[in-house]
Amino acid sequence: KCRPPQCALLDFTSSHSSSCAVDQQGLAITMATKPNIQVAFLILLLHFPAAYRGEAYTSSTKVKLFFQVDIAASNAVGQIVSQSPELEELLEISGILEEVTSPLCDAPCDSEVEVFHPINQFLIMRKFNKVWSKFAKLMRSTAVARNGSEAAALTDVLRDLETFAVSDLDYSRTRLAIVRLQDMYNLTAAQIQLGDIAGREAARSLTAEEVLELGEATRDIGDRCRTKQFANVHASMVGRGQLNVPMRFQPEHRIEGLCEEESCIVGTKGQCSRGEDLKAHVEYRNLCVHPEMYTRHTGSCYLSSPHPIFVLSPLQVEEISPVNKARLVHNALTDADMAALERNAPDAGRATTIPIQDARLEVRVGTVAWLGDEAEDVASVTEKAAIIADRDASTSDSWQIGNYGIGGHYYMHNDFFPEDFPPGNPVLDEFGNRMTTFMAYLEDVAEGGNTVFPHLRLSVKPKKGTAVIWENLHPDGQGNTWSLHGGCPVLIGNKKIANKWFHYYGQFRKVPCNLTPDL
Repeated sequence: KCRPPQCALLDFTSSHSSSCAVDQQGLAITMATKPNIQVAFLILLLHFPAAYRGEAYTSSTKVKLFFQVDIAASNAVGQIVSQSPELEELLEISGILEEVTSPLCDAPCDSEVEVFHPINQFLIMRKFNKVWSKFAKLMRSTAVARNGSEAAALTDVLRDLETFAVSDLDYSRTRLAIVRLQDMYNLTAAQIQLGDIAGREAARSLTAEEVLELGEATRDIGDRCRTKQFANVHASMVGRGQLNVPMRFQPEHRIEGLCEEESCIVGTKGQCSRGEDLKAHVEYRNLCVHPEMYTRHTGSCYLSSPHPIFVLSPLQVEEISPVNKARLVHNALTDADMAALERNAPDAGRATTIPIQDARLEVRVGTVAWLGDEAEDVASVTEKAAIIADRDASTSDSWQIGNYGIGGHYYMHNDFFPEDFPPGNPVLDEFGNRMTTFMAYLEDVAEGGNTVFPHLRLSVKPKKGTAVIWENLHPDGQGNTWSLHGGCPVLIGNKKIANKWFHYYGQFRKVPCNLTPDL
């Protein structure tokens, strides 16, 4: 049967595939009769655009693709090995036979727990960086007798493994993502080794070598406490007498339990980052780790129909802070609205920000795509957002469609541009500063990923279709620092958001000036 190009498709139990057409997300592929291995990899190449290659750790949507490629490659190599005893022996000697013929997760490998579990994401990135790269190098440097069909199939596998290669930088940042989650959510090295995160199990537990590599990541950023934790776990796995040989660093002694709570952001030299608001940082951590203590919103809840389109389905509004007029609109976007934004969004690039000290934070881990209102269905979503926010869309930014990566987060920040921001920005010159934020969640997130406001002690859990709206400026145009906010690291899930910023100029009819700067 002809099935969509997902994990379930990629099996190689029969020798040929009959002609058929596949239509997945607007992609049409015609498959002629040819060996299944080649057909499957043709589908992978066409189905996964170039935007999904490189810096995979910055987008969980990207990472999901690697699980699918892993299944395809493992099944293909398994079929080739079954026909080539020489290749099987070579892979066995090299120590990678089992890994290159067994996918990390079984089809369909698309559940939230399988694909978006941080340990599974770490394992798939490691497999491509360590195992599949070793396999590719071995195949290119070794002459193994193969017949014509095997050679052609292997060529396809190697080509696509190169396409989806994971660089050392990707893998290094993936390890730091695990360390960031460990640091933020007080995970022990033992929990990470077992793959038990928030009561959800990974595909498998970590090996001693994998524990070692995470320990080296904590060592490299100067986190001596967690380095010792990984050293202890590694020692218990390989035996106390072997500790000093494979660890590649010398822990002075074993420690037990959790590390002490850090009182500041620790940089690579063990010093507090300069210019950081310590109190806000502590609140940021508390809001991320214990959101249940900060989700009691004291504002009123009501139904609103600010436009005839909401008469039959009123907006469900929940006020959460009068200081910056923050409110939740629980049914802001429909499935059709969200699909229009994602469908029309161009290729995403990595999100960029001004960096701060501390390798664990990396300030922001995610990708963004900017989407204008050229498409009619996107323009209608913009009009809807403007009505809900009660703002004029003529001086608004394009939509920013964001996807968080492995352990993805956005450290606390303000959306408005500071007074000392370099002049000459055409958007600021023409539209003024960002006045109002409309941020909609495009997916539910199982664990972590909350949006938090440290100064307001508010924590909001991502819920698909819900929008968070707040004011970044006082009526006089000055920045409202109460709106400092951040996106907590995603523990399990795929966080997607859509941001629309309404600028200061053009809002005078919506927000008349008054005699005081207070909202």
